[in-house]
Amino acid sequence: MASKTIINNSSGSISYNDVTITPAPTPSGAGETIYVNSSGTGYISQAVSSTFKNRIINGDMVIAQRGTAAVTSSNATAAYAVDRWVMYNGTAITLTAQQSADAPSGFSNSLQFSTTSAMNSTASQNIYVIQRVEGYNVSDLNYGTVNAKTLTASFWVKSSVTGTYSGAAALYPVAGSSVTSYVFTYTISQTNTWEKKTVQIPGNQTYAIPNVTNGVGIYFSFDLGSGTNSESSSGTWVIGDYNRTSSTVKWANNANATFKITGVQLEAGSVATPFEYRPQQLELSLCRRYYYRLTSTGYSNYTTFGRGMWTTTTNFRFYLKFPTPMRATPTVALTAATGFVVYDTASRTVSLISYYSIGYDGVLMTATTATATAGKAGVIQSNNSNSPLIEFTSEL
Repeated sequence: MASKTIINNSSGSISYNDVTITPAPTPSGAGETIYVNSSGTGYISQAVSSTFKNRIINGDMVIAQRGTAAVTSSNATAAYAVDRWVMYNGTAITLTAQQSADAPSGFSNSLQFSTTSAMNSTASQNIYVIQRVEGYNVSDLNYGTVNAKTLTASFWVKSSVTGTYSGAAALYPVAGSSVTSYVFTYTISQTNTWEKKTVQIPGNQTYAIPNVTNGVGIYFSFDLGSGTNSESSSGTWVIGDYNRTSSTVKWANNANATFKITGVQLEAGSVATPFEYRPQQLELSLCRRYYYRLTSTGYSNYTTFGRGMWTTTTNFRFYLKFPTPMRATPTVALTAATGFVVYDTASRTVSLISYYSIGYDGVLMTATTATATAGKAGVIQSNNSNSPLIEFTSEL
């Protein structure tokens, strides 16, 4: 299919590759594209930003700050195998997820799910993977108006189980405390073969996106075998929290099954454009808005975490500035204080570490150390035999 960028169109027809369209479809703004097929039919895709057309972060599953080891979910626990994608499993049977090096051409990673036993969810048990898209990143979609924009989702999937699958876009809360959902379907035709899928999600003209700042704007999920309470019709916005239909595949009901996904893109417009490859450092920075960790794992012993000074003979205070402002004030998790030392002219053991004050752009922390000189400067490091971890979480 050929395409041509139209800046202005004052004539009654256009011609491209010897195909003439009369009357010519007219773009509403510079940078929109008219797509022409061999029969002379044309249609318009909406203009998109060249730097952030994909509203999904880490759609190619490359960033895995928490590590690449397999993670599990059961009994309504959530788990992250790669950044921004959280799996949820309401059953007591273990679901495993892991970053995989198996990917279609043009990609290096995928997100892999696997079962060992059939999970057989009950009516109220949900099994899915979801990305919660921040409101700032979908604030331009004009939901709740007649100008609500269509979204197009494209992605690559590979599964040991064929059939028609489902996913959903959802808004919450609307109409008080309700959810409105749009269930979409796609078909996997061949086992263990990478296939590209494209679905359209029409803009919701009834309900506005409930949060267009730093809260959840849109919930975007892929169902893996949720219960009947999550079933609805597909292809229309409905009130209720749904992510599947009654006839779509319950992948998790299969023992020793695998499901892999990558190249997920969610963009404004009715045409799926090529996947937006962003520089790795930019994608990492986008992920760090929601999760950031400091660790010595993979680095040398005595890795430096921060610099500060002793405010008393045993109280060492240091400031950590986040590499990018976080979405909101994060929660903090720490490994045992014994994994740290503070060094000036000698190593001082640490018996307690905590944060003193915290904001979206950094944290002031305190370490209780062996006796040192008040007012003296030092650095806090990992010790020689442990791999300490400080992590900051501001996920949606």
